[in-house]
Amino acid sequence: MPDPVLPTRGANSLNEDGSERPSLVGHRLGSYQILDLIGSGGMGDVYRARDTRLGRTVAVKVLTAKRAIDRDAMTRFTREAKAASSLNHPNICTVYEIGESRGIRFIAMEYIEGSILSDWAAENRPDMASVLDIGINLADALDEAHSKGIIHRDIKPANLILTPRGIVKILDFGLAKIRGRKDEAPEPRERTTQEGAVLGTVDYMSPEQVLGEDLDARTDIFSLGTVLYQLTSGNRPFTGSNATTTVGRILNSQPEPLSRLNVHVPKEFERIVEKCLEKDREQRYQTAGELLVDLRELKRVIDSGAHPASSQAAFRPAVTWAVLLSSVLLIGALVYWLLYGRVGPETAGQIPLAYVPLTSYPGSESFPSFSPDGTLIAFDWDGEKPGNKDIYIKQLHSDGYSRLTDYGGWDTDPAWSPDGRWIAFLRETSSGKYSVILKPPLGGVERTLTQVDFRLYLLWNRNVAWHPSGKWLVVPDRSAGTGPAALFLLSVESGEKRRLTAPPPGFAGDTGPAFSPDGRRLAFARYMSENVSDVQFLTFDDQLAVAGQPTVLTSDHRSYGPEWTRDGQEIFYVSGSRHNPRLWRLDPSHPGRERPLPGMQRS
Repeated sequence: MPDPVLPTRGANSLNEDGSERPSLVGHRLGSYQILDLIGSGGMGDVYRARDTRLGRTVAVKVLTAKRAIDRDAMTRFTREAKAASSLNHPNICTVYEIGESRGIRFIAMEYIEGSILSDWAAENRPDMASVLDIGINLADALDEAHSKGIIHRDIKPANLILTPRGIVKILDFGLAKIRGRKDEAPEPRERTTQEGAVLGTVDYMSPEQVLGEDLDARTDIFSLGTVLYQLTSGNRPFTGSNATTTVGRILNSQPEPLSRLNVHVPKEFERIVEKCLEKDREQRYQTAGELLVDLRELKRVIDSGAHPASSQAAFRPAVTWAVLLSSVLLIGALVYWLLYGRVGPETAGQIPLAYVPLTSYPGSESFPSFSPDGTLIAFDWDGEKPGNKDIYIKQLHSDGYSRLTDYGGWDTDPAWSPDGRWIAFLRETSSGKYSVILKPPLGGVERTLTQVDFRLYLLWNRNVAWHPSGKWLVVPDRSAGTGPAALFLLSVESGEKRRLTAPPPGFAGDTGPAFSPDGRRLAFARYMSENVSDVQFLTFDDQLAVAGQPTVLTSDHRSYGPEWTRDGQEIFYVSGSRHNPRLWRLDPSHPGRERPLPGMQRS
């Protein structure tokens, strides 16, 4: 049977031979005034109706005349009403009544406005937090149904609806199996369709279901696993070119690992889905309650702000190469430096640098930030919405990506927190200022800390930096709305701002902050004008109070984008024009001894 909210309102319902079925619109079935047709299929029709006794809108499902005299169809119809009406759960469509009027059998049920889950997922690309919420609700609903001896046997996106308030509902218990009911009529023997598949939708069936074996609650767990897989990856795990091929894959093939299809998938979520999809039901979750426990625990970890391990082994870069991106968008990574770390002075002129592209997407990608374990990169990109940047995340060695933000303006300059719990970024506001926002890397609720203001051309540098403690950010801001932008320490907990620098009047301002690994020094670029800048650094005491005036490290007036090496002994930076930048290195304890990186010369 079709779902109560299929988008067919106003359409005619047709019989299997293409002839038009009589419409019930304008008629009454018992106390239900039929308003319009909202769904139609081979089994029958679903109408929106008005309950004249209680004054509420309901959905009314009726069988076609042909199906009404089909004993198997009538058994399924009655079974659906009995199964659903015995359940009281917020994530299961409520059945109000099964009745007969004018010789027409009908089911009156909850009218649900919303979207079929697969349609919603295709339009919204759900983040991990949303997928977990849906999975938890569905597992909880199935746990309730299974406790009453009811097995749904047809869990699939078409039987799941997401309301505008984000509540997912299970529909259509027409294939439900009720175990242990003495008053239950014998179930019609599972029969095949013309295509050769048992009743139901093959793509979401368990191995035992496609084999026609006796089913228990674990078949629903397998089907829920296929739904979670599809929500996360956009693909069905076992789909083939036809029903026979699909059945073969369900029985004999393993789905492609989720981590290859979605860089956002935590290792624990991948394990949960794999356990749902075990071909041997003895190896699956034995109850929906067990699955529910694991999903809730993963959600608890994510909601706490923790960053669960990704599904790839750790790969630790020696330095975050935001310096490359201050002028050229993710042009590549320096392989030698990433893999082998700091190179001593004796080899500095011997080993040429090799650039390896990290992205090859259309449009502009910029401001990469590595996750603490080095497996993921956050960056901003305008390729999916020209003229509008959002924050994305990708695995280091994968072409796939996931969108973290979906804002109507510019989201830029992502920075991963030291503990992996947050990504901080800037969002341009309608006033031309920038909101400083935190968001969990797996999706979830955003937190706005403050707004800052600075000259547009300072965006060539990174403008958000974390203190190694994870308790503070550094951002530029013109506190009075005029004059040069200074650097401020921003409390992640309270949003309190504390001034760190005071560029002279007439200067453009300070930008490009980067803390040393020990958190005691802050490198930054001070701009005298749009194209004139030098690298400086501050020293802090144990209370993060500034100790003395900034130390000037370069004097060529075209240096910017400082980044510290992992051991804190050197600073890498860019020198040259934005259109022809070169990478240099220096020891901050010996200003004036800067050296080009291997194979590079000052332009």
